[in-house]
Amino acid sequence: MVDGMISIIGLILCFIPIIMYVDYLMKHIKSKTKFDCHLIKVKDKKGIFGIIIAYLTKILFGIWVISLGILLLESFDNDVFILIFIITFVLYWLFKYIDEKNEK
Repeated sequence: MVDGMISIIGLILCFIPIIMYVDYLMKHIKSKTKFDCHLIKVKDKKGIFGIIIAYLTKILFGIWVISLGILLLESFDNDVFILIFIITFVLYWLFKYIDEKNEK
């Protein structure tokens, strides 16, 4: 019973980044989103480097959530995804710190 619930949560986590991306594209068509305003601020202050860091932060967050979902599906038995999860977790927070510093 518990394994089934963990597997369902893992499947849901695997699709969250895709849903977030589609939601962003749908909102982006109608008006500017919060991320678009963030990109404008970062571009004005740091140029193309700031934009690259902002996009890398979003990509690393998606990879981190997907790897967590896969780990839940595998019941934390897969060493490769544990390593990917840890590396993306550390890189995400590092890039998020740099991104927030670039915005200020």
